[in-house]
Amino acid sequence: MKNILFLSLVLGCCWQTISGQEIANDTIVYKGEHGYMPNDTVQDWTIDYQALESQVKADIDWLNYTPLGERQDVRDDKNRFVLMWMSGVPYMKMKIDDRIVTFSEGEPWLVMAYMIGWTKYFLENNYSQNEIQLSIAGIKNVVNFYNRNKKIYLEKNKAVEAYVKLEKAGKLEEYISSALLSGE
Repeated sequence: MKNILFLSLVLGCCWQTISGQEIANDTIVYKGEHGYMPNDTVQDWTIDYQALESQVKADIDWLNYTPLGERQDVRDDKNRFVLMWMSGVPYMKMKIDDRIVTFSEGEPWLVMAYMIGWTKYFLENNYSQNEIQLSIAGIKNVVNFYNRNKKIYLEKNKAVEAYVKLEKAGKLEEYISSALLSGE
């Protein structure tokens, strides 16, 4: 429940009103303010999520490698599109484990970096369901995103700094595996 509330907070921070908003060159359209229902309540089976995967991956790359302070209008659009895809795709169920995502009280961009790293691994590895590998991919993406943006755009985050140190020491994968397998 805690994870669902947190995800709702992140989505609320990164997601503007989509009622009537056209996204991805008219590929997905939600119309009518009174008829809109959130994707976690109703699945829109008319959307071909697999056909959108290449655009999702391209947008993930753009979000990862474009500094936070550049082209904020484009970043907002790409965030909305990727978040909408992640929240509606029927064949992907993301788990945000608070034993791993320990930086949730910091910048919402860091949680988004985790989610898109997790999603990219899922898409590039035949819809992997390996929670450990998905979590490792998410955290590695957070570390890379943090390192690229920390000097100008992000405040220092002790939890992410700990992951940076583990990555430099070559112990990040072992730490995440151990944390997830321990069941604590």
